[in-house]
Amino acid sequence: MKKLVAAFVGLNTLDIMLTLIFVVNGASAEGNPIMAKVLAMPLHGILLFKVGLPVILGLALIAVDKTPAARQVQPKGALICCVVGLTVVCLWNMLGVFI
Repeated sequence: MKKLVAAFVGLNTLDIMLTLIFVVNGASAEGNPIMAKVLAMPLHGILLFKVGLPVILGLALIAVDKTPAARQVQPKGALICCVVGLTVVCLWNMLGVFI
């Protein structure tokens, strides 16, 4: 579970780095209206949102995973879905480096 959380936080960090590179250089625009608002914030706010929130979510999922309710909630499955989704997003964003 801890490795999944580390992957989740790492992928969020990679995603925001790629997003900042492309948006700051004018190579692309943010399509997500929530993230467009976040990108208007100072850098520390952006990092707090895009890296801090996944850390909090990951810690919460680790805590829930140790409870009897985990069988119904299945936090590991949710985290796997998030990691797979973010992997696809990061791979898509990295295509922009080569195109």
